Amino acid sequence: EKYFSRLGYITYEELAEFYDTKFIKIENEDEDRFRDLTNIQKMYYKMSECYAMAKNIDSYDVYIRIRPDLLIDYRQKPNWSEIFENIKNGMPKIYVDHKPELTSGVKFVIGDQFAIGDERSMDIYHSVWETSHRFRNERFLGEWPLAPHSSIAYRLYYANLDVNIIDGMLFKGLANVKLDAKKVYELIKHDVSEREMTKADRVFLEALERDLKGFS
Repeated sequence: EKYFSRLGYITYEELAEFYDTKFIKIENEDEDRFRDLTNIQKMYYKMSECYAMAKNIDSYDVYIRIRPDLLIDYRQKPNWSEIFENIKNGMPKIYVDHKPELTSGVKFVIGDQFAIGDERSMDIYHSVWETSHRFRNERFLGEWPLAPHSSIAYRLYYANLDVNIIDGMLFKGLANVKLDAKKVYELIKHDVSEREMTKADRVFLEALERDLKGFS
């Protein structure tokens, strides 16, 4: 098992080795521009920045959006050649991991863990952050302050994009790292060392301490 060498700030070199890529952007979330953002807003911002990095490298027929920390499996292996050909021929232009649907809680939603499509479709898919305030000013749904699954769904809907799903795609938890109780305990203790401990922190740490005593 391999962990980052420090419990504080991470370095470019550590991330490059861990994820096996040189295309990395590190930003400090303690900066004022990030301080008041929710995790969902940060997600859309980072999706936009990551996609911009990909487009700055070169131009491609197909772009893929995927979380690097999720393991993917399939009930039935997709026919990727057919999917690429469909995208190339515009039928449909984009595939996602969960079909568009209406729900009682978040209204109109779509899968936002995986997407593959041509450049125009993926431009729209990744446009949530840049268009969020314009959507609010023009009273479009999916506007600021943004919502998971829903904000992307409305952008694809307004663009009248033909959307399909990858049949049988499954997400099987996090890749690369499996933290044991001792490592989690160390990370949480470090995290709370520079802030006021919450009730949830105390309950979690007490549970970890009980686990560690049981393992010893």
